[in-house]
Amino acid sequence: MRYLKVTIETPFDTLVRYTPLDDDKEYSQADLLAIGQDLVNEVCSWGIGEGPVDESEVPEEERVS
Repeated sequence: MRYLKVTIETPFDTLVRYTPLDDDKEYSQADLLAIGQDLVNEVCSWGIGEGPVDESEVPEEERVS
């Protein structure tokens, strides 16, 4: 059995998870990235809210350049 090791870094912790892979399948880099992203999404939730907001609603310290 083969596994994909996925390291998930959060502001508070570093988690390592291993997800099983099919032994008889060749995975492309895109396949592995998608599998890894699915695992990250299971551990860390995120979302975009209700859509774009006006600049006046965004605190300066939370803005990403």
